[in-house]
Amino acid sequence: MAKSVGMRTITGSHFEMPDSNHLTDSDEYKAAIVTHSLRSSKYSVCPGDNYISLAYYLQQPRPAVIALADHPTASIALGSTPEAFAVLHNLNLLAGSSNSVIAFDAYDGLDSFTQYHDRPCLAESGQGRLLFMRGYPSPQWLMEIGPKYKVDPDLYQRHMQFEVTDTQGRDDFTLSSLPSSAGRVFQLPVSTICSKVTVGRSRGSEDLGPLRRANVEALTKYYGNLKQTARIGDSIVRRYGVISKQFSVLEQTISINIVQQGNGWNAIIWLDNGRDLSQSVPGPWCPPPSIRSWETHFHPIIQHRPYIALQPHQAPNPSPSPTSHRWEASQNASLLPLSYGSTLDRTIMLHDALYALTELFQFAAFSEVQFLNMLRSLLTRELAGGAQDSHAVANLRYMKRLVDEHASRTAQTIALLAARADVDWPRARDAAQRAQADKSASLLHRDFLALEQDARSISAACQQGIEAIVSRQVFLESAKVVDNAERVRRLTLLATVFIPLSFTTSLFGMNFEQFGTGKLSVWVFVPASVVVVALSFGMYYFHGCDSFRRKRVG
Repeated sequence: MAKSVGMRTITGSHFEMPDSNHLTDSDEYKAAIVTHSLRSSKYSVCPGDNYISLAYYLQQPRPAVIALADHPTASIALGSTPEAFAVLHNLNLLAGSSNSVIAFDAYDGLDSFTQYHDRPCLAESGQGRLLFMRGYPSPQWLMEIGPKYKVDPDLYQRHMQFEVTDTQGRDDFTLSSLPSSAGRVFQLPVSTICSKVTVGRSRGSEDLGPLRRANVEALTKYYGNLKQTARIGDSIVRRYGVISKQFSVLEQTISINIVQQGNGWNAIIWLDNGRDLSQSVPGPWCPPPSIRSWETHFHPIIQHRPYIALQPHQAPNPSPSPTSHRWEASQNASLLPLSYGSTLDRTIMLHDALYALTELFQFAAFSEVQFLNMLRSLLTRELAGGAQDSHAVANLRYMKRLVDEHASRTAQTIALLAARADVDWPRARDAAQRAQADKSASLLHRDFLALEQDARSISAACQQGIEAIVSRQVFLESAKVVDNAERVRRLTLLATVFIPLSFTTSLFGMNFEQFGTGKLSVWVFVPASVVVVALSFGMYYFHGCDSFRRKRVG
C-alpha cells in the first residue's frame, strides 16, 4: 500500500514475526544475524546495533582444535576423558535408556551433533528436549545449534554481552530488558564463594581498597585473555568481588531460551560453568605460584534435599592429600547437565517447561542463599569492629551495592515466576500433573521471595551500619569542635585582659617617677589600665549579647 506525501511515495509496511523454520542451514542462520546487525536506526525501527558484536564473533574463523599443551593454564592429567560442550536430554525417553542423555565433546562432538540432528526432527512427535551448553563456545557450535533448535539469537546476544566480544568501546545498555521479554530468554545468576587462607585474620574491618582496585585491572586483563586464548568449554566468570581478604565471590550466569517447535518444545540452557577453572583462562581468583594449592578453595553449592545422604551413589575416588601441588577449582554447577532431572518426574517434565527447569531454579536459589549467609557473617564482623574503624564505611558501602544488585536480579526472577500464566510456555494438561507442576512453581516463587527479603534486610543492615558509623564520626568531630571552641574562649578571655594591659604599658612606656625614668606616678597606670580593661570586657560582652539577640530574632 502506498501513501502520497508531497512528491515522495512511502511504502507502508507492518512488523511480522519472522518465520525461522526456513533457517535450517547454519550459514543462513549466521547470515540472518549479520544482516540484522547492519540495520541502521536511519532506516529501521528495530536497528541491530546490539547484535554487532555477536555478528563479528560469528564471522571469526576458529581453529578446529587448540592443543591443550599450548594453553597457558594447561594442567589436565594425561588420559583424562573428553569434556562435553553440549548435553542433550530427550525427555520422551525413559531415564537411563539409550539416547535419553547424549553428551557431545567440545571438539570431536560437533560432527556427531550434526549427524544426529540431520535425522527427521523428533520434536514433531511431541518431544520435549533440554539442550545444555557448557562454557565458552565456538562460532561453529552456535551456528550449528541455532537453526536446529530454532534458537532466538537474543539468547546468544545476551549471554555474550560482556567484554569477551569486540564491542569497539560501545555499550548500548541493553543487558537488562523488560520483564515481558523474559518469556523468551531469561537468565539465572549463580554465585560461587572462594576462600583463601590468611595469616593473622583481622577481627575488625580491613583496608580492601588497593585489593579491589587491583582486582578491576586483573578482570580487564582476564576479559582480553578470554577472547584470545579461551578454548571451547572453558568456564566464564562474569564478575569477581572481593568481600574480605579471606572471602571473594565469583558471579556466573545460566541463560535459558524456551522454544516451541512443531508439537514439541526445546529449552536451550547455556551455563558459564564448563571446564575446571584451574584449567580455564586464569583470572584474579587463581592463587600465585608461591601459594600452596589447598590454601585457595572454591566452596561447592550445597543443596538441601530430603534424605540426600541416604540415597545410593557411586563412591568417589579418594581425594588427593592437601599437599598436592596441583590446584583444582572444580564447580559442581558444571555437573548439572550430566545428572539433571534426578529429583523430577520425567513425565511432567515432558509436558511442562517450567517444571522441567525446576532444578536450575533451585540450584540458583541455593547458590544465592549461600552467598547471603556469607555476606551476613562478614557484615557482623564489620559492625563488631566498632565505629572507630576508618575502613568500615567503605566495606559496608561495597557490600550494600553488591547485595542490592543481587536483590534486583532476584526480583527479576520473582517477576518471571509470578507471570507464569502469561508466558507462552508448554504446560501440563493432565490435572494431576498440572497440580504437581503448579505446586513446584509456587515453592520456587516462595523461595525467591524469601531470598529477596533476606537481601533487602542485609542491605538495610548495611545502611544502618553506615549511618551509625557516620553519626559516630560526626559526633566525635562535633566534640572536637566544641573542645576547640572552649579553648578559643579561654584564650579570648586572656587576650581581653592582657592586650589592654600591653596597650597601657606601651602607652606609658613604664616611665614613672618610682622607676626613676619619668615624672608621672605609677598610680596613674593602675586606673588607666582598669579603664582600658573594663572597656575591653564591655566590648567583648556586648558583641556576645548582640550575637545572641540576632540569633534569637532570626
